[in-house]
Amino acid sequence: MKKRLGIAPIISLLMLAGLACDLTPPLPDGLQPQPGWTTYSNANDVSDVTFDRNGGLWVASSGGVVYWNLADGTCTKYTTADGLIDNRVYAVAITPDGALWFGTASGLSRFDGETWTSYTEADGLHNNRVRDIAIAPDGSLWFGGYGVSHLGDEGWSTYSEADGLVENGVLALDVAPDGAVWVGTLDGISRFDGQHWTTYTEQDGLADDWVYEISVGADGSVWFGTQEGASHFDGRQWTTYTEENGLVNHYVHAIVAAPDGTTWFGTWGGVSQQDPRGAISHREERGWRTYTTHHGLVHRYVQALALGPKGVLAAGTWAGVSLFDGRRWTTLVTDDGLADNTVQAVAVATDGAVWFGTQRGASRFDPPTWTTYTRDDGLPSNDVQALAAAPDGTMWAGTAVGAAHFDGHRWTTYTTEDGLASNRVRSIAVGPDGSAWLSGGEGVSRFDGERWYAYRNENDLLIDSPTNCIAVAPDGTVWVGTNGDGILRLDSSGWSGYAGQEDGLPSDNVTALTLAADGTVWAGTTRGLAHFVDPVWTSYGSPPEMPNGRVQSIAITRNGHMWVGSNDGLVYFDGQAWITYTAADGLASQRVLALTIAPDGELWAGFEGGGVSRRQE
Repeated sequence: MKKRLGIAPIISLLMLAGLACDLTPPLPDGLQPQPGWTTYSNANDVSDVTFDRNGGLWVASSGGVVYWNLADGTCTKYTTADGLIDNRVYAVAITPDGALWFGTASGLSRFDGETWTSYTEADGLHNNRVRDIAIAPDGSLWFGGYGVSHLGDEGWSTYSEADGLVENGVLALDVAPDGAVWVGTLDGISRFDGQHWTTYTEQDGLADDWVYEISVGADGSVWFGTQEGASHFDGRQWTTYTEENGLVNHYVHAIVAAPDGTTWFGTWGGVSQQDPRGAISHREERGWRTYTTHHGLVHRYVQALALGPKGVLAAGTWAGVSLFDGRRWTTLVTDDGLADNTVQAVAVATDGAVWFGTQRGASRFDPPTWTTYTRDDGLPSNDVQALAAAPDGTMWAGTAVGAAHFDGHRWTTYTTEDGLASNRVRSIAVGPDGSAWLSGGEGVSRFDGERWYAYRNENDLLIDSPTNCIAVAPDGTVWVGTNGDGILRLDSSGWSGYAGQEDGLPSDNVTALTLAADGTVWAGTTRGLAHFVDPVWTSYGSPPEMPNGRVQSIAITRNGHMWVGSNDGLVYFDGQAWITYTAADGLASQRVLALTIAPDGELWAGFEGGGVSRRQE
């Protein structure tokens, strides 16, 4: 959501050690949020940066777009609530008329300063995932994602492997002064002269065929950033640079050339500067200078670079933007709170606080306060894949390397050494007796507060597949969804199972399980939904609003209606009709990973990139 906030007047931004912009202020006393979708995202995971002609900095992130007015230190954030087609923004470019173009996970957005306009496959794009944008000398635009799209005076045209592109997975592109288009893919480089495609790979001299970045110089020579170094091609000769001869790290994600002849490289180890005039670095590599977090860079993973007025360098990282004026680094961050925009789990604690499991820790939101917990606080891993609130007010978290229990003060970690069936925990449920049930990996685990009980595939469950999800009914019945063997059930009679269409399941790959208030069970699979009314499962297949059929998550409302999260948005079922919500309706993104409904009826949805969306009844 767009918010504008002033910061105390400053004489010079670059004289500060850092600048934070608060984008989530508390609501004034007595003012309640309005019904509809509210987005929470982190705009510090930066994928692209660019300066406009006024010296303002535009930042593309996995949590929306941020504009930094470097003259007065204010910032403005834009999300789907403002008109952006998706909060997962990969690229930004500014055309000669001053319009901004953003490449996202769901299409293109154009912003002229007042109006947002979106473009998708329906308008002519080859694919809605747009990872890079380049502006040609004639003012036309090129877009790369899955294939290549061109927008010129004559409209849209698209190119793919069928036309000569070496690989449809496009990560980067740029246009040379002569109009030739260079395209970096997962399998090499393609050059398009307007009629023919030419391919270059490792066999020709490229450092690696996985190309993250392309930067064409004014002389027509080209730099390529790969996962094995940076390669330079002058039209005849290839030259590659790695850690052995100057780069701080061989994963090169960004390259920009300065007017003075120096070249800057953004890597997964910091920023490297190549100075052909012979500057000496602390690495004692002639012509190279390196900058890391020790020098003031906010994070070592640098994904974007841009040069602004007076030679100021902007480096977009995983944790904000760092500016370099030639002497010192300055950090720009937004105070968003959410640890990461890929939210894999959501749970509401008994005190009303909402917890989010992300790839970079667990975030707790007790409005207006955000608190994030990571490995430094006691979690076994920052990759939190499951959360469950216990009736006693404590919280369980599952990760890829173990489980953890939070008592309000500290985390206690459990692994297979303590009795877990598997260290990979993908789902957690708390039973009516307060015991915790965990699934994921090869088996199911139960903790009664004192000891662990493990049910392993080979001995107890009689299945070969990993377990995906778990739910516990009020009567203590345990339901387990597997990754290929259907659904398991544990009751007083022991374990039993349901598999295949003969038992009523649309697929044996079960991705979600939810219990309704009437005691029935809903299951989400890779091919749609199934409903269990004892003793029969009924397959609902895939609603027409979910073309790929994969159900990621399910939540049941107080009145028995259902929310279904999928790769194509959020679907609402009132028992008669299906209603679909997408990023165009205000969702943070398209791919819904997690859903939960709070006691007050609010729906919380976590996404793969984009952040979190909340809907009030």
